[in-house]
Amino acid sequence: MGADVKAELNIPDLWYDFYSRLLPGFLFVLGWRYFYFSITAIPTLDELILLFVIGYFCGLFSQPIASTIILLVFRLVEVFQKDKIEKYFIRTVQIKIGLETNASRILSKMHGEVAFFIQVFLLSIILFSSGLFLFKEKLSYYYLILPLLSFLLSLNVAYRRLKRAKEYNTVIK
Repeated sequence: MGADVKAELNIPDLWYDFYSRLLPGFLFVLGWRYFYFSITAIPTLDELILLFVIGYFCGLFSQPIASTIILLVFRLVEVFQKDKIEKYFIRTVQIKIGLETNASRILSKMHGEVAFFIQVFLLSIILFSSGLFLFKEKLSYYYLILPLLSFLLSLNVAYRRLKRAKEYNTVIK
């Protein structure tokens, strides 16, 4: 690396890792364990730790695809707004109100919630579609409730996040 290259290391907050990677990935691994291996026994402590680690990595590996979907969700919410939203509107509002303020943290937390719902959406689609292709399981229409519900909830949180950012923006003007 050259001396002129400067990078800032931004480690994501622990709650983002917990909401957006660990929980959805853990639920995915538990679903896989239950649906396809028919393991219904309560895991031991060692198994539980292993399930959390595998779940975290499943959430981590699916994050690039989920990030693309998250951007599409935010764009979809912005399209349905009556006024035009600038590209980095929410980030601009966070900078104006101060990144360390409670209001800015709420907007970041809401982003984490959208990421959680999108990760659940993505991983549940992978889980249930893998039953069709790998295990030749018949896919019940009831299995589509979780992906649909999580996608709709992500839209709801994204809409409320944008609305809250607009409220913060009007207060600081």
